[in-house]
Amino acid sequence: MWIPILLIASLPFSGAVWAKREVRGVVGRAITIDCHYAAENRSHTKYWCRGRSLQCTVLVETNGQHGRSGRVSITDNPARGTFTVTVDDLQDGDTGWYRCGITTSADHPIFNVYLEVSDEPVSVPVLGFLSPANVSCLGGSVTVSCESVRGSLPINYSWYEKTPSGDSKISDNNALDLHCQSFKHQHHQYYCTASNQHGSKSSEMVNMSIFSSDVPCSVLVKINGTVAVWGKKNVTGDVGRAITIDCHYATEYRSHTKYWCRGWGRQCTDMVETNGQHGRSGRVSITDIPALRIFTVTVEDLHSGDTGRYICGIRTSADHPMFSVHLQVSDEPVSAPVLRYLSAANASRLGGSVSVSCESVRGSLPIRYTWFEKNEHWVSTTVYGNQLDLSCEILGGQHRQYYCTASNNHGTKSSESLNVKVFKGAGTCSYVTEMNNAGALRVESEVHGVVGRAITIDCHYAAVYRSHTKFWCNGTSRQCTHAVETNGEHGQSGRVSMSDNPARGIFTVTVEDLNSGDTGWYSCGITTPGEPTFKVHLQVSEEPVSVPVLGCLSPDNVSCLGGSVTVSCESVRGSLPINHTWYEKTPSGDSKISDNNALDLHCQSFKHQHHQYYCTASNNKGSKSSEMVNVSISSNDVSCSFLVKIDGTVSGAVWAKRDVRGVVGTATTIDCYYAAEYRSHTKYWCRGMSLQCTVLVETNEQHGRSGRLSITDNPARGIFTVTVDDLQDGDTGWYRCGIKTSADHPILNVHLEVSDEPMSAPVLRYLSPANASHLGGSVSVSCESVRGSLPIHYTWFEKNEHWVSTTVSGNQLDLSCEILEGQHRQYYCRASNNRGTKSSEILNVKVFKGAGTCSYVTEINNAVAGALWAESEVRGIVGRAITIDCHYAAVYRSHTKYWCRETSRQCTHVVETNGKRGQNGTVSITDNPARGIFTVTVEDLHSGDTGWYKCGITTPGEPTFKVHLQVSEEPVSVPVLGCLSPANVSCLGGSVTVSCESIRGSLPINHTWYEKTPSGDSKISDNNVLDLHCQSFKHQHHQYYCTASNNNGTKSSEMVNVSITSSDVPCSFLVKFNGTGK
Repeated sequence: MWIPILLIASLPFSGAVWAKREVRGVVGRAITIDCHYAAENRSHTKYWCRGRSLQCTVLVETNGQHGRSGRVSITDNPARGTFTVTVDDLQDGDTGWYRCGITTSADHPIFNVYLEVSDEPVSVPVLGFLSPANVSCLGGSVTVSCESVRGSLPINYSWYEKTPSGDSKISDNNALDLHCQSFKHQHHQYYCTASNQHGSKSSEMVNMSIFSSDVPCSVLVKINGTVAVWGKKNVTGDVGRAITIDCHYATEYRSHTKYWCRGWGRQCTDMVETNGQHGRSGRVSITDIPALRIFTVTVEDLHSGDTGRYICGIRTSADHPMFSVHLQVSDEPVSAPVLRYLSAANASRLGGSVSVSCESVRGSLPIRYTWFEKNEHWVSTTVYGNQLDLSCEILGGQHRQYYCTASNNHGTKSSESLNVKVFKGAGTCSYVTEMNNAGALRVESEVHGVVGRAITIDCHYAAVYRSHTKFWCNGTSRQCTHAVETNGEHGQSGRVSMSDNPARGIFTVTVEDLNSGDTGWYSCGITTPGEPTFKVHLQVSEEPVSVPVLGCLSPDNVSCLGGSVTVSCESVRGSLPINHTWYEKTPSGDSKISDNNALDLHCQSFKHQHHQYYCTASNNKGSKSSEMVNVSISSNDVSCSFLVKIDGTVSGAVWAKRDVRGVVGTATTIDCYYAAEYRSHTKYWCRGMSLQCTVLVETNEQHGRSGRLSITDNPARGIFTVTVDDLQDGDTGWYRCGIKTSADHPILNVHLEVSDEPMSAPVLRYLSPANASHLGGSVSVSCESVRGSLPIHYTWFEKNEHWVSTTVSGNQLDLSCEILEGQHRQYYCRASNNRGTKSSEILNVKVFKGAGTCSYVTEINNAVAGALWAESEVRGIVGRAITIDCHYAAVYRSHTKYWCRETSRQCTHVVETNGKRGQNGTVSITDNPARGIFTVTVEDLHSGDTGWYKCGITTPGEPTFKVHLQVSEEPVSVPVLGCLSPANVSCLGGSVTVSCESIRGSLPINHTWYEKTPSGDSKISDNNVLDLHCQSFKHQHHQYYCTASNNNGTKSSEMVNVSITSSDVPCSFLVKFNGTGK
């Protein structure tokens, strides 16, 4: 009996669409699934459906690049080749099979995803400070948050006070507000609990000590004995990149030594500490900024092994204040590479050159870059590296198209296209480059705004477009609808305005009163033939309010002889509208005073000698309370006098950072924010704190300059910016941001600290297109110290075993055959300022003589060698194979290549080429002279293979390149099933063979097949192949699965379902994987 049935193969990976096969979520929380797709599907509709059959029910699809239906939303990012599905408020019933899909005119590319939603118990709740500090002086409040970062929602929080007579419940929310009125004793202890339907967990203890019982009191709050240091408890970094951790501390610790250690408690191993205000040890550096009360830890060249717990700490004669930080370092795929102009413009006139860089700003390092040229017939490799240099000689009078790829060990992504248009002339050429027709423009491609507030987008353009009309439009196509354009240098249409600054090559777009509906794609554009544009995605979202800031709107906070004081309350972040409410705190409870953001205080307000007030700010995302306003009546006469204290607040009319730091010789910028009613007033910057503050610069309309100082006002954003160029030691001191009005002059005091800073070790870079010169060309190398007080002086030195001599005074070294005179050379540069001197690494020059010409190769400490280069870090898996590509210069095509392992003082040859190949045990080597690459393959890797190796070339001087190989264990992946026989349908007694393979994980991997029966799971075989035939079957339906295991764990495959469609002899049967069949 013949039954024409086929199988829909539920493949684990599709060339058109791919994603994680299994994702897990927690009840009540949200989950995001990234579905990746090939470039040819960028413009198609994407969807998410439930099921695996042809009747898969569509839950949401893109309309443009976004879509939402109930709890499910979808967002397409064509630039990254990813569409993202988010499911909010997960339920148990969401468990099941789903599909990422793409609607096309032919097939519908799909990928099956299994979502597992489970209940999860709460994690131990984490405590943190919501208020600016954990020390309250003069009656202010401290707010402690409690949060369980894992576990099914809803999670219920309760705060308890621990007392000798038992634990007393205080509140049923996740924030604990501590203030003078809370305390009856000198010491108090609190903790919180987090609970869901799977249980409850308690936090560590909050210890509170009163160190001043005056009215108002002062308190110190400790979380399990930790005082005065706080920061982010969890930080994440990417392999190969750097991360910076900010550790905040209380004022009294400004002069103490700060440190960073690995571990927890007494077993914490010191990594680095400050010596003065700086410190470095290997890849870890630390910098203390006492004026800002922050010390910063930077870890460079992150490794997976850096994951773990660390401590920000302060050394004192008594306790050691500390804060625990968890660092998670992970591998991450590259982001789509971004193209940027390195040369001054993107247009070359009369034969000049243009340089374009390619950079993937996210992803684990190392990242490899390759430039390709393409046309309608072919694609060819142009350059290995992230820089493309264009010139008339290269272009040859033809229009060209280029793109670059970025790849790491997690995959590859391609950039947009770079189009080059050539214009021929008499004996010369000119050309213009465009990045997807956006070469003239550059801007941030993703910007974020908040509902109700304003946003400003800066669009940069090339000098050739200074006099052209600029526009901002809704959409990304040539037919995008203009929202506003410049008329002269300005333009306005409704909520959108724009301003052009030709001198800086920037036009600025401002959108006020943002709405959620403003989310979408826009374009910055220039009106000119070809209309260069740049795509910008604006995301507008709701945001909770920030802790409201208090300030004095009246000239001062002291009222004498019956005058009044006005205090403002403003939440400077959060979606608008924001509602403000003032309360008075009394022994009998909190009493509402008003529903606005200003509190007017005067003698008639007061019935007692002391009063306390606070305000709340709320929007539809939540509510937060301000610090306390304390009022003391100093005279009861009529009229009275009183004093208002706001715990360390700033002015309600003007606010900024109170402490800023700068470095001698560099520039610093100070942003001064102000309230909306001062948009049209003159702003100024003056030196001093008294009434005789000397005005240094002020706005004339929206700009002003005086000597080294400039000021710019941006009324749309409510900011004026002061820039001080060429900072000097004498600039240290107190200053004021101020606003001139007909009544009071709102001001804010700012302390500027200018210090000398030693320079960093100078970095060497190639300025010429390559570091190898053939037939007499030149190579230029720059030397730059990226940190340190200016001026910095640079000097190049040549050295050999007998002497060192000065070569060049300046930061650029130009090499040529005439200078080298046929000799091998060594150079280094030195950077110095008035804080000291540092030297660069060594630049080695190797010269190869020929008949009447010379060639040479430069190497910088063999780290980027002109003769030889490769990936400096490679990773392999136990039991598997790895391949390392070693690139070399053309001059070495005919030489013997080798691979050696470094020991203490020598490198032991493992394998070398004999002709073009070589083999030694599990290690082989193959040379490809046409491509300038030799390849080393190591099979059956072991943990003991971890270590340092070298790619090398046998020639005088033996150029080498160091490579670190890391071999690690890896758990198995979920095994993938496949049909080894021609079909999954057996007719007239034929057999079907199903394979089981875990494509990742350390070898050896053991595979076992089981049959699932009502009485339990029965083992069938210990291999990776299952043979099915009529003799196998005793029932009409059978179910099988396989397991893959290594010494890191076990995973099971999906189910193989077998249905007997004919019980004749011989029988017929159908095999389906997890119910998927045709």
